[in-house]
Amino acid sequence: MTSLPKQRIALALFGCFNPPTFQHLRLFELARDWLHKLGGYEVVKGIISPVHDKYEKKGLIPASHRVAMLRLSLETSDWICLNEWETKQKDWTLTNTVLNRLQSELDIEYKDNLPIPKVALLCGADLLQSFSIPGLWATKDVDEILEKFGIVVISREEIDADKIVYENDQLSAWYSRIVFVKEWVRHDLSSTKIRRCVKRGESIKYLTSDSVIAYIKEHGLYI
Repeated sequence: MTSLPKQRIALALFGCFNPPTFQHLRLFELARDWLHKLGGYEVVKGIISPVHDKYEKKGLIPASHRVAMLRLSLETSDWICLNEWETKQKDWTLTNTVLNRLQSELDIEYKDNLPIPKVALLCGADLLQSFSIPGLWATKDVDEILEKFGIVVISREEIDADKIVYENDQLSAWYSRIVFVKEWVRHDLSSTKIRRCVKRGESIKYLTSDSVIAYIKEHGLYI
C-alpha cells in the first residue's frame, strides 16, 4: 500500500528578537517534533522574520543590531534561516502581508523541488490570545492568516489555547487550521528578562548564545 505524500511546511516566526534567546529557537524544534509525530507533515524550513523599527515597541533597538544577533544565533542551525524583508520596508508591515511574501519566495525557491512547502505561522499562545483583543487585529486579516496559512501554536499552562479558540467564534470557525503544540519542558525565558539582567549588570550566560552575549557587550546594548 502506497502512503500519501506528506504536506511540506515552512514555519514562520515573527517578533522583535530584542535580543534573540534560546527560547525563540526552541519553539521551532518543539513545533517540528510535534508535527512530525502527528504524521502527514514534513517541516522543511524555519523562518525568522524580525519586526520593523517602526513597530515602535518600548526599548526596541534598531533592526541592524537585532538582525546581526539573529545571524549569530542561527550559526548552529541547519534548517532555521533569517528573512530580513520585513525590516527593509518603509514602515511596519501586516503579518499576513509578510506571510504572503514568504510564500512567494518559497514558490520560487522550490519550483524545481516539488511539492512547494506551505508557510504556517508559528506562535505562542499569547499571540493567539491577542486575536480576541477588540481592534487589535482586522477580522479579514485573521481570516486570511487562518485560511491561507494556518497556525502552529505553542501552548503553555498559564494560557489555555483551546479555551481561547472555544470562546472566539472566528477562531472556532477555523479550528481545523490550528495545530496545538504542548510545551512539556517549560522555559520561562524572555527577551525582556535578558534586557533586565544586562541593565542590572547580571550574567546572561546560557540564556542566549555566547556570540550574542559578546555582541551585546561590544555594542553596549541594553544598558
